[in-house]
Amino acid sequence: MQKQFYRRISEIDALRAIAIIGVVGSHVSSLHGGFLGVDIFFVISGYVIMLSTLQHQENGTFSLASFYNRRIRRIIPPLLCASAFIYFATLFLFVDNKDFSFIIDSYKLQSFFLHNYYFVGKSLNYFQGLTEAKLNLHLWSIAVEEQFYVVFPLLLVLATYKTKHNKFFAVLIGILSIFSIVIMLGGIGQPTFLIKALAVPEGEISSSTLRVSRYYLLYTRFWQLALGVCACLLTHSIFKSNKEIDCSKISRANNFLIFINFSTIACSMFFADITKAWPNVLSILPSVATAVLIMQFHIANGGFTSTILNARPIQTIGKLSYSLYLYHWPIYGIFKYTNSDFGQYLYDYAGYLIVLFLVSLFSYVVIEKKTQKINFKYSMVILVVFVGFHYFSSYADTPKPDVNIATIDRVVETGRYSGICKSCTSTPTKDFIVLWGDSHAQALVESLERYCLLNELDLVQLKGAPMIPNKVSHEKIKSLMVQPHFKGMILAARWSMYIKFPDDEPEESGNRYFKFNGKMPHNELEAQDVFSESFNNLLETVAGENVLILKQVPRFSFFPKKDYIMQLRGLRLRPFKKKTIESHMQDHAFVNNVFDLSRKEYPFVIVDPAPMLCPSGECKWLEDSTMLYKDDDHLSIYGVEKIFPLIEEQLDTFVKG
Repeated sequence: MQKQFYRRISEIDALRAIAIIGVVGSHVSSLHGGFLGVDIFFVISGYVIMLSTLQHQENGTFSLASFYNRRIRRIIPPLLCASAFIYFATLFLFVDNKDFSFIIDSYKLQSFFLHNYYFVGKSLNYFQGLTEAKLNLHLWSIAVEEQFYVVFPLLLVLATYKTKHNKFFAVLIGILSIFSIVIMLGGIGQPTFLIKALAVPEGEISSSTLRVSRYYLLYTRFWQLALGVCACLLTHSIFKSNKEIDCSKISRANNFLIFINFSTIACSMFFADITKAWPNVLSILPSVATAVLIMQFHIANGGFTSTILNARPIQTIGKLSYSLYLYHWPIYGIFKYTNSDFGQYLYDYAGYLIVLFLVSLFSYVVIEKKTQKINFKYSMVILVVFVGFHYFSSYADTPKPDVNIATIDRVVETGRYSGICKSCTSTPTKDFIVLWGDSHAQALVESLERYCLLNELDLVQLKGAPMIPNKVSHEKIKSLMVQPHFKGMILAARWSMYIKFPDDEPEESGNRYFKFNGKMPHNELEAQDVFSESFNNLLETVAGENVLILKQVPRFSFFPKKDYIMQLRGLRLRPFKKKTIESHMQDHAFVNNVFDLSRKEYPFVIVDPAPMLCPSGECKWLEDSTMLYKDDDHLSIYGVEKIFPLIEEQLDTFVKG
């Protein structure tokens, strides 16, 4: 039984290959549910660690020291090299202090495998507007596994004290798994004392922090690792009760069940809803399917399915999966950080995958394989180096760009976004105008403040998309518009985003479409219908001759300020793609048509900034060394100043009559 049970299960590498393909696909393609690859990794890790532990128990070689030594030499050397790669990349590439600070601040906790708590403290939703500058964000899962590996052998030693049987351990880990699932499903509250101690030592724990903690922390992931452990214990029990297993008798049913389990995993990856908190009850399906698959491959060795899964390309990807995971996000992040339009062409991804494969192959051959047989003493040395490197790296100074500092400072300053409104009021006492809108309205604040100051006006700012108003904002708008001192209103928004979020940009909501008045569109046609309905509902509240609607400014396929700095540093891979006023009009044809139709029924003024930003038909983001844009679609303070005469002309009409 021992030889049959303690064999290498090559199909596990195939499952690892599927998992890493899903993870990479979730970042670089439309396979949004590919993040489930991490769930698969957790179940595999639980199974493999229990299999190894059982073998050492039967051989009489199990000890805490030997267990931790195996985990250190398996995980730490490649992780240390990946962390060093990320650190020196940030030193060389990042010019924004906030980007650099994220890495070095998280490294202090990463030295003790607690960096997932840092991500929780920052309330970083893994699926909403994932920024490429957070090059180590994907390492949260390594932290979860390491935390489990600290707890796992201690529970085992406790449960098997004075006995050689693992039945009490199985009961214990099963009970803890139930608690983990109950916490995940919200049946009982999360142990917030851990979040309070490590993530938000000062201040209150927000609802968004609790939501993301569900994704990043061990107590809602414990059951997935434990599921692998329990599956291995069950398989071990089956082998002990059946000395010889006749695989031919179960071959047909086994192949059918394999098909069902693979289908469950595939469907989960394609249909997982990233707008919902994860893990949730649906995460149980692919996790259980993974555990059952491993058991099937372990018990019923061979067959047609195994032949496919043991194909060399699949096995190679599976063996490289750890290195692929370590480097897939930082390499993509570096490409994306230096070239924000990276990924708009297929050859971008071809180049990315080639670089990723070569780096991962080097990591596997030179680091992973070479460090698998080091003794306990060298493991401790590597662990000390790992802790020291991360801890002392967290005190690094802000890097200095390798080009003219004055030039960088000029680009950063002229590309500045409008700040917080300093003079805005919610209770105007004199003639006033209202600014209502999302971040595109926020861009107008500084120019509007100056205008109001010169004309002795109050400025009222209402934050939030006019397309998604709530009851309070509607009532507030009505109460403001009937006041005798009301002189006018400006509505500004990224209108086209409320029909569909651009495919070439990480969605901030976790979904390409936005909910309007309780309605969630499922495709672009539905979104257009709901947009038209919501816009007309909006006009029923605010329409009037003293209402100005600012059309959306042209959007670029790159981030002008950041990408211009990268060009100055010689890190741009391609010339900047031109934007014409014709393509801008095509992008916003539906929105403009809604505006035109609505004007026939409701009175309001439309101002279009595009002709001024595209004077010769080609839209400008840089003029006389001055940045007109802060990012791909937000004007800088200088960009707003360029178009503000159009707005000022209409405001004069509102104010002076």
